Amino acid sequence: MSKISKSTGTKTALIAALSLTGLPALSDTITGNLTVRDDLCVGNACADGGVEAFDIEDLKIKDATPELLFEDATDSTSPFAKNDWKLVANRSTIDFFAIEDVDGNTIPFRVDAGARADALRIRSSGFIGIGTGMPIEDVHIRSGSNPTIRLEQEARHETQQALIDAQQDTIKTQQAETAALT
Repeated sequence: MSKISKSTGTKTALIAALSLTGLPALSDTITGNLTVRDDLCVGNACADGGVEAFDIEDLKIKDATPELLFEDATDSTSPFAKNDWKLVANRSTIDFFAIEDVDGNTIPFRVDAGARADALRIRSSGFIGIGTGMPIEDVHIRSGSNPTIRLEQEARHETQQALIDAQQDTIKTQQAETAALT
């Protein structure tokens, strides 16, 4: 095997080494198992030449709008689940992290950048904390002042919109005519 100088760059050296060993070039499909030791960066913004800086992460998806698609290849006649999902970060000009239901074209879960610590916590007990990392009841809400729970019924067809706000020892209810909402 011939020696490859460092001046040709790590990527060129890797391509040359792979071609000398009979392994596929980097643009080819690999049909067997693939092991990457150390760290991996995937995306258009990764540094060339193997100089990408890593801290403790093992995998980086580095792009202007990084997304990771979980595309289910199950046959349409199969009884198994078939839905596709996507992890999305920072789409357009909005900084957020979300789980997208690709087939349903919805985002059922989203966290905006800058959300406070423990904005939502689900403990192993199943207790849900909003504003607390240590929920001690089924649903535990903690706020600096005047924590409130709002239940809102959408106005549909002949129904009225209804609002119920629960604050400390007070429950307020409010109904609005459907026509007034349009």
